[in-house]
Amino acid sequence: MRYFLFTILIVLSFSLKAQDTTDSSMLIKINDMLNFYDFEEMRSFILKNGDRKTYCPNYTDNPHYKMSSDNLEIYMNPSSGAEVQPKDLDYTIMYIVSNANETPFNYYLYLTNKRDVYLYDYNKYLSEESVRKHILGELTSILMKMKNEMKLLN
Repeated sequence: MRYFLFTILIVLSFSLKAQDTTDSSMLIKINDMLNFYDFEEMRSFILKNGDRKTYCPNYTDNPHYKMSSDNLEIYMNPSSGAEVQPKDLDYTIMYIVSNANETPFNYYLYLTNKRDVYLYDYNKYLSEESVRKHILGELTSILMKMKNEMKLLN
């Protein structure tokens, strides 16, 4: 019986590790494009200069900023649940909606507790290398425009 339980624990352990690998493959570290300090500065800028706008039922009255240079909108989502009134530092998810091309594209950027910034590939569009390279190139351009408008470039 003891060996049977031990075997089940090992199988469950491998199953959970496989799930972690699948979930983490949807995260792309982008610290070289947007570091912790820039994320913090952008969040502060949006909270100070933006407005509030709801874009989905899960998140209401989000900090929001509409870029003047392009057809871009930026929302900040809290990492805390909807039942708690978020504080400014709780907004660790930046949701960028780009309507500049024929096909709109949404970028979810996450700031972690370890001060890393990740792009979340929710729909797994970026698993193909050529698509990933194209989308990351567009995101680099978008982040540069955001930094320029928010006066974060030296």
